[in-house]
Amino acid sequence: MVDPSQQADGALHERRQAELLAGESELRFRRLLDNLPIGAYTCDADGLITYFNQRAAEFWGREPKLNDPADRFCGSSKMFSSDGTPIPHNECWMALALRDGKGYNGRECTVERPDGSHWVALVHVNPLYDAADHPCGAMNVLLDIIRYRRLFEAAKDGILILDADTARITDANPFIAELLGYSHADLIGKELWQIGLFKDVDESKAAMRELQENGYIRYEDMPLETKEGRRIEVEFVSNVYKEDHQSVIQCNIRDITERRRLEGKQGRSPSKCPRPTDARTSSWQCWPMSFATPSPRSAMPCK
Repeated sequence: MVDPSQQADGALHERRQAELLAGESELRFRRLLDNLPIGAYTCDADGLITYFNQRAAEFWGREPKLNDPADRFCGSSKMFSSDGTPIPHNECWMALALRDGKGYNGRECTVERPDGSHWVALVHVNPLYDAADHPCGAMNVLLDIIRYRRLFEAAKDGILILDADTARITDANPFIAELLGYSHADLIGKELWQIGLFKDVDESKAAMRELQENGYIRYEDMPLETKEGRRIEVEFVSNVYKEDHQSVIQCNIRDITERRRLEGKQGRSPSKCPRPTDARTSSWQCWPMSFATPSPRSAMPCK
């Protein structure tokens, strides 16, 4: 027969070991967040800030006190929606995630710092759960839209963003506009076949169907005609990804005309027809228009 005191000692030891492991896991995760080039912070179930990294403090323009009721839900001085409407702290995305027990991802807001300056962010808030799978807080990841917009606009490959439901262009970077000879305004609202990427609407729709089914398409050799009628060769890669629960299509277009010309000089015979290629052979990466947070379950253990 087991001594009850020994059972109690064993249970206490196991609980302390579990707490120790949870603490070590939380420390490792916070070290990871400390090194990210994005803002990140956590709140407990009452909305008190329990952690923030240096990038979040830079975004806010201040360092709030941890576990201080004066800074519930967010460390910013003021927040505004994308249309300029003020957002009270108790109605921000962090407060809603804690109240509703669900994530709010890819939501845009403007933060005002104490010095009056502003920055625009995409927030990604998701609930956190303890070891027993009970909600115990939430984590917010803050993505600087302006920084990524600059990268988007400076990219030396063409990038098109499409509405997955309509297959119409919703955004385009300067490189693709210059490559095709269209203005940004000319590209918005068009389908791919209308700007020379596919020969007709039927071919364009077939490609979109394949993209919707597989989530990815790639053509190594795609002939393309610019607005002025100039023929170029491009590599075309397209991905589907989720942004705030909506499907978005991203198309990357790389001009390979010069490469093909050099191959011709070397006696090679590149294909003249678009060739789909397996996704595993591609070196393309999805453009970071949105940021996926780590899994909220067990990512940041709650004490």
